[in-house]
Amino acid sequence: MTIYELKPQFQRLLSPAVNAMYRWGFTPNLVTILGFGVSIMIGVGAMQAIQNPMWALIWPAGLLLRMALNAIDGLMARRFNRQTKLGGVLNESMDILSDIVVTLPLLVLFPSLSVLIWIFIVQAVLMEGAGMLGYLSQVGRSYKGPLGKSDRAFMLGVLGILVALGVPVGTYAFEVLVGLNLLIHIGFLNRLNHVW
Repeated sequence: MTIYELKPQFQRLLSPAVNAMYRWGFTPNLVTILGFGVSIMIGVGAMQAIQNPMWALIWPAGLLLRMALNAIDGLMARRFNRQTKLGGVLNESMDILSDIVVTLPLLVLFPSLSVLIWIFIVQAVLMEGAGMLGYLSQVGRSYKGPLGKSDRAFMLGVLGILVALGVPVGTYAFEVLVGLNLLIHIGFLNRLNHVW
């Protein structure tokens, strides 16, 4: 089970926004780039939580917006026949870069756990790469979990709320990161299994 399975319902909610943005002159690629810009703002903003914990709320708020834009670009491309190879490459590459950018603030909040955080980031990149291998093997893009893109966004959103509320998350951060690294490794293997 992964949050990604809720995407069809999420897309239905976004349908009016897709039509409106297309009328306003947005293209799928522009929406993709806009989503990456939001990710940069999330990353920079969340780093400020080391000074003011309320900044951590940029994770849940910003990631919800980013997920909406991420769904809108694909919906717009399909609905208005604007799908291109460039758009596909841009979408996948911006997704991976965005994942890295929104996760980097963890290094500022938990500097003593930097090795575990970098392992998590690298595994996230490898997991998305494994999912894309489905294009080459003709079995289709894999979104298997656990800890796919949507799950990771949800995790950061919950973390942001806890930090803003003053919950001492650092007390259990080591154990949580070890567990998350194990889960994302299982997700990576699941996606490889889908390909082979």
